[in-house]
Amino acid sequence: MKQSTLRIVEILLAVCMLVLGCVACLFSHEIAESLHYIIGGLMLAAGMLLCIRYFLHKEYLDSGNVQFVLGLIGLVLGVLIVSVPARSLVFISVVWGAWSVVKAIHELNELVQKRLQGEPIFFKTIFSIAELVLGTVLLMELTEAIGHHVILLGCSFISHGLRNLGALFERPKERK
Repeated sequence: MKQSTLRIVEILLAVCMLVLGCVACLFSHEIAESLHYIIGGLMLAAGMLLCIRYFLHKEYLDSGNVQFVLGLIGLVLGVLIVSVPARSLVFISVVWGAWSVVKAIHELNELVQKRLQGEPIFFKTIFSIAELVLGTVLLMELTEAIGHHVILLGCSFISHGLRNLGALFERPKERK
């Protein structure tokens, strides 16, 4: 891929992250209400793609490849999440809350290491603490706190989009 095309794709991805982040922040309640359909649909699509890829790329010839199993798990979970929305929202809340707590603790550990190396960590620390608190709240209140988590997800998308755009425009254009 040409460097100019790659740069355009990177800019478009960053802008998409900004737009998705704004949508998640502005419509967090609506997204939280239909979250099981979104996640279930994504899991169905991902499971289907893993299964198709497994056969198209003859990954079954590799005895250690688990892509087909992961694809089937994605398909089963996707069907369960879409077909039983009330219970699946509790499942999503538990998984999302636990993942957020583990991720935030891991990020805080990395930030301590970065701080010891003299790197600035203020904003990342605030975001990690917010994710830790919201993950804990999500585990305690389960489905009631999903809207807050969608807002945090939106803020995360906005943050990543801005950082990616900033990095793209700071980087000097490569010569042909």
